[in-house]
Amino acid sequence: MKNIILGLLAGALLSVIPIIRFDEPEVILPEWEGSFNPSLNIQASPYIKDGNGSFSVKTLSEVYSLKTSGISSSAPVPEGYIASTSGNGQYFALYQKIGESVDFYDITSARFWQKKSEQYPFVSFNAKIVLLLVADHSEVKILDKNGNQLENRIAGRFCTNISFSKENDYAVIGFLDGSYYLIDENGKTIHSGKTIENLPVKTASVNINGSFLAVHFGNEKKDYLKIIDIKNSKDFISQLPNVSVTKTAIDINNDGNSVIISGDQILFFSNKCKTIAVYKIPEIRTGHTSAIMTGDFAALSCMNNTGSTVFMFSLENGLLYNRNFPDKAIDLKNSGNVILARGTSNLYCLSYSR
Repeated sequence: MKNIILGLLAGALLSVIPIIRFDEPEVILPEWEGSFNPSLNIQASPYIKDGNGSFSVKTLSEVYSLKTSGISSSAPVPEGYIASTSGNGQYFALYQKIGESVDFYDITSARFWQKKSEQYPFVSFNAKIVLLLVADHSEVKILDKNGNQLENRIAGRFCTNISFSKENDYAVIGFLDGSYYLIDENGKTIHSGKTIENLPVKTASVNINGSFLAVHFGNEKKDYLKIIDIKNSKDFISQLPNVSVTKTAIDINNDGNSVIISGDQILFFSNKCKTIAVYKIPEIRTGHTSAIMTGDFAALSCMNNTGSTVFMFSLENGLLYNRNFPDKAIDLKNSGNVILARGTSNLYCLSYSR
């Protein structure tokens, strides 16, 4: 009986002691590095197990499909031609600055189609649509993967932005007259709108499932960010603290949270376009910037006085990582938790885990 009473007392005491939960730490790890000038030179990582993810990397003479481990396949780019690649690295279109056709290939160099066209092609992530921008930037024509021109055409006064979602094939197109359009994988317009006072669209981003848009717009005096909730037909606007003359780094996740570089600040916004975090960039030079945001994780790059800096954040714990690189410009891409930083001559691969 005594033991039963002691057991009940111990159980009662344990029930009121708070349970302390230790979250797993967020970790950024370098996986591999390499160069691609003049040719790709990477020692593949033995630690990354490749899934379906891959990246596109192009040079003047080659198009590469790069697995997350660093294993690659490639196709040649003939002299005098320019390649426009799909985000997954599996397809590309060839064209010339002054040419009469667009040719569409997969990474094995098998040609799918040739289209008589003087327009510049932009290939979506999985190559389900190809956008053709006319020479005066006043119209965007839409082709499907088989090279068939779709009925939908997008027009405005000078196109300033064409960007695609990661993993899926949504496209957002913006114009100098303040108009913007969201296109789905079938080439249909599923949303369109205008900025306040018809101010020029400078940069725009669409999330993976096409449910949120982030539109950066303004003039030489004021800059704004507009978040559009497609499903609920709502939009929210905030003025940015600094003016980016043209494009800047911006991305938006599936919760509608976004990140943007505004002057010397990295700003995080909620899905109602309210500032939720600010980070002051110690050293930044006007030039190329890049951003990716997936879930609560974000990575950004900007130019500094000697090269470029890459920053990585989580919304919960703030700055996780920053590193200076010698490359004059770095473009960021991700496949799952693997991040590819493409410099002017070098490639850097890192992974994020928790």
